[in-house]
Amino acid sequence: MNALQLDMKIKNPDFFKTAWIGIEEINEFIEFIEFIEKNVIPNLDLKFKDKSSEFIFKANEMTLSYFVYERKSRLTIKLNSYDNSEIKNYTFWTETQTDKIPRLLEILKLIK
Repeated sequence: MNALQLDMKIKNPDFFKTAWIGIEEINEFIEFIEFIEKNVIPNLDLKFKDKSSEFIFKANEMTLSYFVYERKSRLTIKLNSYDNSEIKNYTFWTETQTDKIPRLLEILKLIK
């Protein structure tokens, strides 16, 4: 199978999980990231008091969301429950790495 592999290590409890984004899902993922890069990020400087938006990309095994509240943004990656694991919620979120969206887009285009 050709796919983008996503590895996530949970510290407590100590656990490791892998999910894949199929090659057939990459184009939709690229479109999602391009939309965020072209339409959302350039408008973060606009001053909207108490306004928020969330943009979601859902693949078979992973969900990525880009959440914006006023001028702050958060990127969340959640591994979808697709097996009988005892831990159902594998989630990573960051506010400090949202500026890496252009790099993610470059990598996705190389994979395609």
